[in-house]
Amino acid sequence: MQRVVVWPRYELLTPLILHKPPSGLLCSRLTHPHLIKFSAYIRAKTKSTRPLLNYTIWLHVATSKLSMDEETAWLYIDCYEAAREVTREERAEQQQRLASLQSGEELIEYRKDVCVDALSFILYLYTQNAPYSGRTFVPDTGWPEQSPREGTRFDEEYQFLNFIRTGVKDILQLISEVPARDNESQITIECIDCLDLVLSCSLDGRVVSIRELLLSSSLRHDCDFSNNTFSVKTLSSWLLQHLSISPYGVSSIMNGHRDHTNYYYRSSHRGRVCGNYSIAPLGHQITVLDQVPIQTILLEARDTQISYAFIRKCRDTNISLLTPHRTVVIERCYECDICLAPVDSCLVIKKCENVTVRCFARKVVLFSLKGCKLYINTPTQPVFLYNNSNVQLSPANLHYPAIEKQLTTYPMCGINLWDYPTLLSTDTSQIGATPYKLIDPISFSVHLTPFSNPGKLSLPYPLPRNFREALADQKNGMKEWHELEGTLNSSEELVLKQALDEGFNEYLSTEKLSQNIQQVFAIIDKHSSDHS
Repeated sequence: MQRVVVWPRYELLTPLILHKPPSGLLCSRLTHPHLIKFSAYIRAKTKSTRPLLNYTIWLHVATSKLSMDEETAWLYIDCYEAAREVTREERAEQQQRLASLQSGEELIEYRKDVCVDALSFILYLYTQNAPYSGRTFVPDTGWPEQSPREGTRFDEEYQFLNFIRTGVKDILQLISEVPARDNESQITIECIDCLDLVLSCSLDGRVVSIRELLLSSSLRHDCDFSNNTFSVKTLSSWLLQHLSISPYGVSSIMNGHRDHTNYYYRSSHRGRVCGNYSIAPLGHQITVLDQVPIQTILLEARDTQISYAFIRKCRDTNISLLTPHRTVVIERCYECDICLAPVDSCLVIKKCENVTVRCFARKVVLFSLKGCKLYINTPTQPVFLYNNSNVQLSPANLHYPAIEKQLTTYPMCGINLWDYPTLLSTDTSQIGATPYKLIDPISFSVHLTPFSNPGKLSLPYPLPRNFREALADQKNGMKEWHELEGTLNSSEELVLKQALDEGFNEYLSTEKLSQNIQQVFAIIDKHSSDHS
């Protein structure tokens, strides 16, 4: 008998759920009845069972029927584009076209040409209800029990599983031939492909697409496949029997498999750092840093992309993840400095205080931040949701040996919208208040990872002119300083050295960096011994 596992794509979808502010206006119309009408409207207008949705049509529906403004309507398209899997060539083509835009009028024309798969997009809109669904999973219904372990700190993954379970019939109805609350509805095999946005699955331990799974010879009868269609009633019952928590998710790593010899795992009073790189297939590899205090953490550059990174409740910690990730979530961190390699889908930073993040990301979403600094390169507008205050924005300043090669593989520097964010908060207390400010170019400097010498300090990506000029002024100042130093005699050099040492030690003490430097030296020594 074949072993079948189906699980929700929690790591892919939940970072791109736009949490609505306390006023509750955002996403309030993205309910199942509204989406059923939207699905029927698109099918009727395009006369297709697998229609494409033009942005102009979506804008009309969003503004006239769903009470959205134009920027919010575009944001959903933009986030969906970040969620769906595309080839690197397609990403590069999108980047080149965005970089070629010269005016707001050209941007409007570009948006008019954007088309997405309508049914997949509707499923993405449906997942926006996940944090606000009042429905809960009751294990006494006969479905396999998958409630979280006692005391688990990663129950959001289980909550998303329960949302998908209780809404599985709604999801299937949204992509059925005649969208309606009708158990007799049918789903064509072409529309089944839309479920790949929401669900992943494996057959005998091998990750496959939903179509490949359902068309396997042993499952066709169980899923009531006939005449190239599936019955909504039968397929929903079958999915309920097989839906479970992801075998490669955060909960499985932290709760179920922490003693597995193939997992990288470290756990102590100094926090937990773990990953499943050696056993998880590509597209399902995860990095987790949980409650790491007062440390310096380095994840060296790898050739393959890691799917997901989850950084949670770390404090006073320097973190460098120099391997590209598809999605990164930083949550409830305090006084941390975090450096990230290119993030190909979405970077989410939430409920953090006094955190500095340096990164390249396709999409950046922020909410409930206080006193944070973001050095970012992003080809899309950063999204400010609610409860953000005193956030500083700057273009990226990060440099490490592998960065040039990675930016060639994941191009994100053709256009940088770091200073053009989208503000979505509808909290009346924040009207008129700007949650961010742009960093002064005078305080801008290149940030090097402290683990290796790149040989050159020039950044392999473009900077705005005023920031380029600020770096040039710093370079000239250093040159003048060295020229002055060359004119000093030995006694004057000694006085200068003592003054610099005292000032530097005072700086380390004030900024509480002495322990960080000791940790850096320990990592450098270990790195040298590993490669000797």
